[in-house]
Amino acid sequence: MSLPVSVVIPSYNRARSLYRTLLALHYQTSPPNEVIVINDHSSDDTRLILDRLRAKSLNYHLIVIHNRNNAGPSISRNKGILAATQPFVAFTDDDCIPAQNWLTVMYERLDQENTNNNAIIGIGGKVLALNQDLVSQYYDLHHILDPPSSEIYLVTANCMYFRDVLLEVNGFDETIKVPGGEDPGLSFALSNLGYQFYFTQDAVVHHDYQQTLKSFIKTFYRYGKGCHYVTARYK
Repeated sequence: MSLPVSVVIPSYNRARSLYRTLLALHYQTSPPNEVIVINDHSSDDTRLILDRLRAKSLNYHLIVIHNRNNAGPSISRNKGILAATQPFVAFTDDDCIPAQNWLTVMYERLDQENTNNNAIIGIGGKVLALNQDLVSQYYDLHHILDPPSSEIYLVTANCMYFRDVLLEVNGFDETIKVPGGEDPGLSFALSNLGYQFYFTQDAVVHHDYQQTLKSFIKTFYRYGKGCHYVTARYK
């Protein structure tokens, strides 16, 4: 039985890994009702891969949005939130592979919070490296993509929110055009309204990190710049 969840995935020039992500969602213990992929003006085979998947019998409804220009992850995810028809919206990335019970774990926990009328409106899970190269081991060793112990913010590689609260703050900050900072920015905006988040070790996705030094430095530069921006704006 499918869950009342829309999974939103922005994608740019990662056709093969996106295909792998979408198959992982197909094989979920309880699949989502729908998966919304925003193709952010990719120049590779992304459109072809998506067309082929839409022709298959998937365990969820696949919705595809094609951006006319490369807009970045914030705008793309916001398009996904607006297109979502389900009360819960989960996020992962096109270079991630969710564990088979990923969606069930997050949905059941967040649905329980809703039943108990708690202030928790988002849940995040564990992000583990898919590979064992030095870069991947560094990310795992330092828990780079895990929410901090204070649970101040969630990361979009692995999280779920109530859709209505995302709409309440107009989703992600669209002034952030590149990856880095949009995740904490959303959480900070929600925290300022009194909402809280929860983290579970049991909801796992495996992240296929790029293994070059150049990509490593670029990623941390974007993280640092983005986090500095949103901290100044929202905190």
